[in-house]
Amino acid sequence: MLRALSISASLMGLLWSYGLASVAVAAEVPDDGSACEGFGEYSYICGPISAEDLVLIPGTNWIVASGFGGTVSLYLVDAEQKTWSSFYPADEPRARQDMSIYGACPGSPDPNNFAGHGLNIRPGSDDHSTLYVVGHGEREAIEVFDVDATGDVPVLTWTGCVMTPDGMQANSVASLDDGSLLVTIPLYTGINISEAFIQKQTGAVYAWSPGDAGFTKVDGSEMPY
Repeated sequence: MLRALSISASLMGLLWSYGLASVAVAAEVPDDGSACEGFGEYSYICGPISAEDLVLIPGTNWIVASGFGGTVSLYLVDAEQKTWSSFYPADEPRARQDMSIYGACPGSPDPNNFAGHGLNIRPGSDDHSTLYVVGHGEREAIEVFDVDATGDVPVLTWTGCVMTPDGMQANSVASLDDGSLLVTIPLYTGINISEAFIQKQTGAVYAWSPGDAGFTKVDGSEMPY
């Protein structure tokens, strides 16, 4: 479900305890910056805009946060140093489409018109992982990235996408061992969110597997938002 709380750039922070144990978002950050000073065993990482979702890169202390506003779609957070940087688009966005799996994808997204939303990451081999991002902006799709954690700092490379049906907006994505994907689409085209409050079935779960032409609705998964 979309988060009910929208947080602007000046009000946003990430709270960490023991490096990775606890993560929270500060809904109110005073203009004088005092909230970023931390308290007790807690400290903030301030600056990222509307971090919608968080995933830990397997085997590391690096965390990816999706940016649902501003010019950065994905942030890379160093949980040890308590710092962050732009992960995508970064200075030179890398793209290498895997045509064997994502041949139906029309190409890499416009990095200047892209907003990250729900995230999912699946460990691979040799310190590589696959990051799945619910993408908005130029198009509605699940964008797929390779995360290379073999160096001192992870490297991100776009490898493909799966377009959502009829350009509908997805909210969350999950991956399975065989590369299949499940996404939640809370609102069908032409449906208003207010219809969910009268218990109308407004959306559903959709599934995709490598080789499929696109996402298909999972029978029996419809529900209000």
